[in-house]
Amino acid sequence: MPKSVVNFLSASAPLPSSLADELTEFDQTRHLVIHHSGVVSDRYVNAVKYNTLAEGELRSISSSNLTRYAEMVWIVADVLRTSATQQE
Repeated sequence: MPKSVVNFLSASAPLPSSLADELTEFDQTRHLVIHHSGVVSDRYVNAVKYNTLAEGELRSISSSNLTRYAEMVWIVADVLRTSATQQE
């Protein structure tokens, strides 16, 4: 996950570690799809906490993965919205 996002979330709306791990996996998976045609990189292997894939393998994405990623984005958005509301 980009350091600027991590820093912002840490300062304004700390996320549970499991959600932060999922957000990192989502970001790294997005990076693989966009920049590496889904092929696992060393960056992915090192960044994704519960990764079971080796560098060079293809990271497939299921419809349940996409559904979970979408749910996670809404959860994070709600955390940020709640945090911003409390700071007003």
